[in-house]
Amino acid sequence: VNTKAIASSKPSNPFDELDFLQQAQPEKFQKTLELWRERERKFLAGEEEKLPQPKTRIYFYWDKNGVRLGPLTEAQMRARFEQREVDSQTKISLAVDEDQKEAAKETIQEYFPEIQNAFKSAPIIKEVGGGTLLWCYRDDNGVIQGPYSAEQMYNWFQDGFFNADTMVRLSTQKDSELVRLQKLFPDGSGAFLTKGDQAGAYAPPGAVAAGIAALSDLHGARIQASRSRMPGASF
Repeated sequence: VNTKAIASSKPSNPFDELDFLQQAQPEKFQKTLELWRERERKFLAGEEEKLPQPKTRIYFYWDKNGVRLGPLTEAQMRARFEQREVDSQTKISLAVDEDQKEAAKETIQEYFPEIQNAFKSAPIIKEVGGGTLLWCYRDDNGVIQGPYSAEQMYNWFQDGFFNADTMVRLSTQKDSELVRLQKLFPDGSGAFLTKGDQAGAYAPPGAVAAGIAALSDLHGARIQASRSRMPGASF
C-alpha cells in the first residue's frame, strides 16, 4: 500500500478515520479497534465502569488588594462565597493538573454563569495558557468531574478508564452539552487531544437531511428564476 499517497488524502471527516487507518496504518487500526471492542465488551457484560477517582478541585483567588490567596479546596471557597468574603466579581483561578497548572484568571461569575451553583459543580472555564484543552466527564454517580487537562484525560483513556458511552464535554461547554465519547472520537484515536467531531456530535437529528433539502429547494428556485428570464419563457 502506498501510504504516502493515502496520507495526502487523509479524510477531514473523523467518521472516515477508521477506514483511513485500516488502509494507511493497519497496526494502529487493529489496536484502536480492539480498544473500543474491549470497552464495549465490558459495557455489554454489565461490568462497572472503571472511572478515575475524582480529585479535589483546588482554587486560588485575589482579594480586594490584589493579593493572591490559596490554595483552597472547593468546600473552602464555597464557605467564603456563602459568607460573602468573596463575591461574583472576585477573580479566581483553578489548578487543573498535578503540576498545579492554572486555568485562566476569571471572575467567579464567569466560572459559574449560574451563580447559585458556585463551587457546587464543575466550573465552565477557558483553555489553559498555550491552548491546552480541558475536559469534564460524568461519573457513575451522575456527578460532573473535572475539568482535567487533555493529556490527563488521554492517559486515563489509554488506561481503560473510559468507554464509548462515557459522557464528556469541553470545559467551555455546559453540562447540558455532555455527549457520548464515541460521537466525538469514533475510533478512539487521539481521544481528548483535540476537540473531536464537534459538528457531528452536536448536529440535531435530521439536520443533514434538512440541509440537503434546503440546498435542493434553493437550486430549484434558481433554475426557475433563470428560466423566467429567458426570451419567450412561459414558465
